[in-house]
Amino acid sequence: MISSVYLIIVPLILALIFFALGSAAVISNHTGGHPRTGYSSKIFSGIGYLLLFLQGLLIMPFLEGAQEFTTLLVSCIFGGLGAFLLTWGLKMKRRSISR
Repeated sequence: MISSVYLIIVPLILALIFFALGSAAVISNHTGGHPRTGYSSKIFSGIGYLLLFLQGLLIMPFLEGAQEFTTLLVSCIFGGLGAFLLTWGLKMKRRSISR
């Protein structure tokens, strides 16, 4: 029982931390922060969405019926958004390093 609680809580806490880091980077970017905050916000947010995707996949065995389909659909949307943001942030980082 305890391991399933950790299975549910740990990815959510990690996603919360990465979303907080992404939000802090956006705020820093808008207040004249370091130039690297432009791509780090996208990288942190992408990792946060990928953790939500992982959370949905880890929860699947505990669901049944329409909950499974809805969770799978939302998880795939989060996974696609996370992959998009992460690759966008990494491309921005590579572009800024090559300058």
